[in-house]
Amino acid sequence: MSLKVILAICLIVVTIIVLYIMLKKGEFIQEGLIYSLDIKSDQPSTDLTGKNEKMEFIMPVTQASPNPFEGKGETGVIGHLKTLRTPPSDKMTIVMWINPKNLDEEAYLMQLGRSTANIEGEFAFRIKDSKLNFWDYKGGFGYSMGVSSTSPVFKNKWIMVGFTKNGTKGNYWIDGVEKGITTSAESKEYAGIDLAIGGDWRDRINTKNGRYFNGEIGQVAIYNRALTREEMMQNYEKTKSNYSS
Repeated sequence: MSLKVILAICLIVVTIIVLYIMLKKGEFIQEGLIYSLDIKSDQPSTDLTGKNEKMEFIMPVTQASPNPFEGKGETGVIGHLKTLRTPPSDKMTIVMWINPKNLDEEAYLMQLGRSTANIEGEFAFRIKDSKLNFWDYKGGFGYSMGVSSTSPVFKNKWIMVGFTKNGTKGNYWIDGVEKGITTSAESKEYAGIDLAIGGDWRDRINTKNGRYFNGEIGQVAIYNRALTREEMMQNYEKTKSNYSS
């Protein structure tokens, strides 16, 4: 085999590798991923639980903006996915790119619920007093409403927020960096069937509660495992260019 042929083959291989890296750029880690959605770039939701369900946008009050998650004052929208009927419980990771526009009120980023009457078998990932908070409940609270991230989130800035649950240990994340630890007396199982993004599922009926997220939401991911510190940073590094100004 001539040197020219060898060099040509090497060039082709390098080109293929570069193209592969470029195509993969901007994506979250795939291992353990059970649900993903990219609202900012209008990419369809991907339900990897085997149910092949898509996100439905519920508009309980007037929405002036074409982007369902660009909040306008009192305006609120919930993205609803009726799936995750057997959601991850003992181990789970939530990752979301968000750009808050208003932090004055409590805002639900993600919630798994099932009833307007109680919170049995539910979890919620929210912003409260400008900090991240994850709570769950089944026969009593597991993760508490009172233990939040150690660092606040800021408005008018794209950030990647997350929560990892590894049994009774939970960690908050901002831009790939751990920002607080919380613990649960026991690992709760979730019985909810309605996954809501951008609000509390109950508020589609009780719209006066107004716990909608006021801002923009980009990529969203749910895993059936607790991502490591290195993997959370990898998710941030791989996707941050999607949100650079």
